[in-house]
Amino acid sequence: MPDIDCGMAIRPLNRFLSESGDTARIYQAGEFCDLVLIDVLGHGAQARVVAQRAERYVDVHHGEELLALLQGLHAHLLGTRGAVAACCRLHVPSGALQCSGIGNISVKVLRYKQETLITRDGVIGYHTIRPQIVETTLKPGDIVLMHSDGIRSTVNYIEQQSLLEKSATGMANTIIKEYGTKTDDACCIVMKYLREGMRKG
Repeated sequence: MPDIDCGMAIRPLNRFLSESGDTARIYQAGEFCDLVLIDVLGHGAQARVVAQRAERYVDVHHGEELLALLQGLHAHLLGTRGAVAACCRLHVPSGALQCSGIGNISVKVLRYKQETLITRDGVIGYHTIRPQIVETTLKPGDIVLMHSDGIRSTVNYIEQQSLLEKSATGMANTIIKEYGTKTDDACCIVMKYLREGMRKG
């Protein structure tokens, strides 16, 4: 069965994790792996309070269908400053990947080309959201990359072989270090879809 290597990195604007409005979660259970990335509007301690509220919700409800997860999170954050978020679910044996998101979270699949998975406009916790599911199938060697807008969105990662050869955690840390902006929190999740036995330390 194919294997996965998952990693994430968070860099708060104000240097303290207790003040980051960006947050990420990776859940692995059985044949599935779920990725969730949330970017609360703004930054600092007040944004962190909302991020913690979002974390508590997804920690309990991450096994739900993706649309239900986002709609539930939306209801849970009503009355707060709001957030943008994206979630992905991979069925590891088949490579079937589902993705859904609201707002400007970047979700890319890196393969022979860089493919962007489109999320819907909106803000979680405000008005009405209409998330949709986007589906694709991963092949061994493909990489899923999710990041907040605290990381530049115009980077072509396909051309950076040394970066792609890093572990998932190493890749996430390098992306934040090299391409994180100086005006916002930054958060990144990397999932590498590997042939069995190809995991690197």
